[in-house]
Amino acid sequence: VLYYQNNELEKAIFYSENAINEPDLEQKGVIVSSLYEKIGTYYIHLKSFKKAEEYLFKSLDLQKKEGVPLIVIYTNIANLYYIKKHGLCRRKSRQPQTSLNLS
Repeated sequence: VLYYQNNELEKAIFYSENAINEPDLEQKGVIVSSLYEKIGTYYIHLKSFKKAEEYLFKSLDLQKKEGVPLIVIYTNIANLYYIKKHGLCRRKSRQPQTSLNLS
């Protein structure tokens, strides 16, 4: 999450993929599906839509098997297709918000 917040998406992907390959996670489908979903959203921000789709659908398959609510994954898949079609993906670096001066 820290790498994502610092706009270091390649590092976020790298460490998330390494976490998935940890032997202790083989039987923890919910955690792995969450990691797949995060990686998919990172790829959306990188405009790597095929990779995003691959990881989001891996997550969807695991979430169906685990019986978890699917609303978030379906929303992310919908966002992928919307952004892919309309080209609206721009990840801004995290900067402090400033107030508007209305005077």
